[in-house]
Amino acid sequence: MAAMGGWLIFAPAYLIRSITARPVKSLVANGPPTLRVDIELRKMLPLPFLAPRVVSASPADLQLNHSIYTPAVRPVTASERFEAAKRQADELAAERKKSIMLAPFRHASQAFFGMFVAIKRTWTREGFLKLKAGKKTYKLDITGGWALDEGRALDRI
Repeated sequence: MAAMGGWLIFAPAYLIRSITARPVKSLVANGPPTLRVDIELRKMLPLPFLAPRVVSASPADLQLNHSIYTPAVRPVTASERFEAAKRQADELAAERKKSIMLAPFRHASQAFFGMFVAIKRTWTREGFLKLKAGKKTYKLDITGGWALDEGRALDRI
């Protein structure tokens, strides 16, 4: 029982909140600036007077266990893309035409489904990318977050 509690308590440990790349002025006069990556971590304790921890690393020190960007499978021709967009618009229109009386049940269903998916992700740690900066390993949520250019920018660094 204690092991299960520890598994849940330490789930948010080393969870990344944001990643920012910034140029740093070179120590050499008129030298080219170097790139530093700031990794801001989520707070373990929700106390307002504690600032979130920021880890600064060079791009050479960062290692990802797999790529963030996965190319989407798209229809080959323009007509297939048009048909897919039309089909999606028709499905959305059909959803809107459903009875307003059933809307609360649809919303409750979506909420419970989201809750069960979140519980599954908590226990299995699914959807997290491991980012190693120096000797520490941090977790990046790749399913619920937003990445610039679909993650290609971070993959290039």
